[in-house]
Amino acid sequence: MRPPSLIATMCLFSSLLAAQTTTTFRVTAESATALATVNGTRISIEVGRGNALGAPVSFLDIFTSTSNPDGSITFSIGIGTIPNEDFFTANLEQMSVNVDTSQVPGFQSTICTFSFTPFFQSTCSAGPLGVVQVNWKNNRITSRRLFVEAHETFGGSVTENAHEDQDQSSADADGSVLGFSFSAADRAFVIMNHDTTITVTR
Repeated sequence: MRPPSLIATMCLFSSLLAAQTTTTFRVTAESATALATVNGTRISIEVGRGNALGAPVSFLDIFTSTSNPDGSITFSIGIGTIPNEDFFTANLEQMSVNVDTSQVPGFQSTICTFSFTPFFQSTCSAGPLGVVQVNWKNNRITSRRLFVEAHETFGGSVTENAHEDQDQSSADADGSVLGFSFSAADRAFVIMNHDTTITVTR
């Protein structure tokens, strides 16, 4: 099972998005995902190479979630394109991403805290930016061919259409994401995409 799409998690912020926009990203080469837990914070990272509007790009999204002592939950999401040279691949054997998102023009990050008592309320602001450095190494424990066609609507205003055609192999992963360091991911994959397209309208 692949890590949950971080793009889908944007539904958490749908109430904040007033204007409708559509983003399409087509992944036609390597990508990698990792899930890790650091001091109670769940971290998910996804990086891929493909094209948008016909131009070659590398794409990064990061999601974190933390359950707070008062029962509230804090989520952050960072999403955007990164310089192609910041995502290194050696086929499905090794991959790495090394980028400082605070230095990437247009990289977007939002952080929100959701409280549920005495009634539901949310507060959001600009999210964290900074260094993301993760290494993947194919461990060949599991591998599979994956075909997925998914159409989902979140919060009544965010829709995601995903078509995924890819070969996945399990991997070992370690690194640091926005100051959260881990020596071994809970789950990680290196992926070769044959034709994967994700379109998000919000």
